Amino acid sequence: MAALGNGVDVLSALETEDLRLSTEPHHLVSDQGVITDVTRAAAGTDFADALVAAVAAHRHWGRPPARA
Repeated sequence: MAALGNGVDVLSALETEDLRLSTEPHHLVSDQGVITDVTRAAAGTDFADALVAAVAAHRHWGRPPARA
């Protein structure tokens, strides 16, 4: 999963437990398979590379279980 710009605000509103999100422009955060950057611009190659690496990992066992 990845969020850029305003999408990070959407993830933040979900109040995800123990998930670090980007809080500064041009500061990429990759945590538990979720890639975020609050920069309000097109994704750069660092963002794309981080997303590809997260997808390639396939499983992120450190994530807390989903709440129903």
